[in-house]
Amino acid sequence: MLMGVLAVASVALCVLAHLHSRFPGDLGITLWLQSFDSNAMLSYMRDVSWLFGGWRPAVILIASAVVVLRLIGMKQAILVILSGISTSTSSILKLVVGRVRPSADLVTVWDVETNKSFPSGHALLVTLVLGFLAYLCLTQIRNRVLKISSAAVLLALVILTGVSRVYLGAHWPSDVIGGYVIGGFFLTLIIYIDRAWVSRHPESQYNP
Repeated sequence: MLMGVLAVASVALCVLAHLHSRFPGDLGITLWLQSFDSNAMLSYMRDVSWLFGGWRPAVILIASAVVVLRLIGMKQAILVILSGISTSTSSILKLVVGRVRPSADLVTVWDVETNKSFPSGHALLVTLVLGFLAYLCLTQIRNRVLKISSAAVLLALVILTGVSRVYLGAHWPSDVIGGYVIGGFFLTLIIYIDRAWVSRHPESQYNP
C-alpha cells in the first residue's frame, strides 16, 4: 500500500516539476532559510552537503556494506549496495524532468551546479542509503538505547542534508521533497525485499 502511494506521488511530482520551474512556497521557504545568515551556519551546511556529494557517497556505501556484512550478514550487505545503485535513478530523472536550478537573481546560490534540479540527488541518496541503515539499526540491534540513538542520528542526517541543499541555493524545497519521496519508494521496495528474503532465510540479530 505504502509503496503504491509513494509510486503515484513520485510520478505526480515528476510531472509537476516538469511543468513548473518551482512550486508555490519554494521561493519563500528558501529565502526564509537563507535569512539565517552566518559564517558558522554556512560552513555547517556546506560540510553536511559535502559529505554526500562527489566521490564520498561511494566510500560511505562501501564502508557501510562492509560493516553490515561483518555485523549482520551477506544478504543485508548486498541490499546496502543495491540501495546505493538505485540512487542512479536521480540522474535519469533529472534529464527527463529537465527542471532548472534556482537562479542567482532569486536566491543566494552558494553551491553552483550545472546539471538539472529535480529531484535532489543528495536527498534521494540519503533517504535510500541512510534510511535503509536506520531500518537495519531498528530491526537488528537489540540494545534499545543503541538502536534508537543510531537510527535517530541517521534520520537527522537525512533531514539536515535536504535542508543544506536548499540553504545553499542548489535546490528548491520541492526538489528535496521529490528526492525524499522517490527515495522513499525505493527504500520501501528494498525493505520489502529484505523482509521477504530474511523471512525465508532468517539470521540472528546483531547483539552488541
